[in-house]
Amino acid sequence: MRKFLHCVPSSWRGIDVFLNISRDKFSCKDDQPYESKFRSNYLIWVLMNIKGEYTLVFDFFEWACLLRDPTLEALLVEHGLLDEGKKLFDKILNYGLIISVDSLNIYLSKLRDHIGGFWRVVKVFFELPDVGSCWNTASYNIIIHSLCKLGKIKEAHRLLLQLELRGCIPDVVTYNTIIDGYCHMGRLQMVLRIIDEMQSKALKPNHYTYSNVIYLLCEIGKVVEAEKALREMLNQGILSDSVVYTTLIDGFCKLGNIAFAYKTGKMTEACNVFQEILGRGLEPDEFTYTALIDGYCKAGEMKKAFSLYNLMVQMGLIPN
Repeated sequence: MRKFLHCVPSSWRGIDVFLNISRDKFSCKDDQPYESKFRSNYLIWVLMNIKGEYTLVFDFFEWACLLRDPTLEALLVEHGLLDEGKKLFDKILNYGLIISVDSLNIYLSKLRDHIGGFWRVVKVFFELPDVGSCWNTASYNIIIHSLCKLGKIKEAHRLLLQLELRGCIPDVVTYNTIIDGYCHMGRLQMVLRIIDEMQSKALKPNHYTYSNVIYLLCEIGKVVEAEKALREMLNQGILSDSVVYTTLIDGFCKLGNIAFAYKTGKMTEACNVFQEILGRGLEPDEFTYTALIDGYCKAGEMKKAFSLYNLMVQMGLIPN
């Protein structure tokens, strides 16, 4: 850097050439933080001392903004300085600088993780003026997730419908986020409709999709259908985990009249699912054991309940 600085002429054209060389030769990603800071501050000092050429500083600042990873405002937000981050964000916009969509997404992601962050994210998204950047699919995924967490499922779904009109293509994450929102509302028909739409666009349901569907089916008492969904998931070559199996076991154990469920073989099916967990090399957690123990207790099978309890303790799990 020093070698280059000694060669810099005191003219706009010379500094402009130097700025272009710097853009090509120096990458902040290869520097240590203190080196990047020194080089940036030194270059700004040189540019500011060129009489009347303050626009060069903004050129450099714009270039530096495009190289930030993560963005400075996102870093402030990450450390809980939400107001300071917003002020810096607004200042960058007031300078008329172009903020890359990746920088915007980092900022929104960090903002979302704080208390009240969902509302802030939605507000930034809808109130942001034209800053020279176009939102991409990742941007919409962040906003749709925030709307769903706020219980604004209809608004999130409406945004999904508008997404393609704005030149973006929804992905599996987009659809899974909407599916998750409708699952927590108990809207089974809407969930199935969205899955059909998802598949019509050559997007395959993944583990997260099936987990949500199995959860919803168990919640509304359609445990047999939930088990079928699990079998379909496994047949598709998608690996399950103990959480999905626990959801299914809990569903079998909550079929209203537990004694009747036991007599009709539902507790046996729950036990079979438990054995399948072990057979697949998965480790049941305390929630899995608790669901099955609760079912046996309500069915009057105390011996089996105590047997599972002892096995749970032997596995090093603490009863809740």
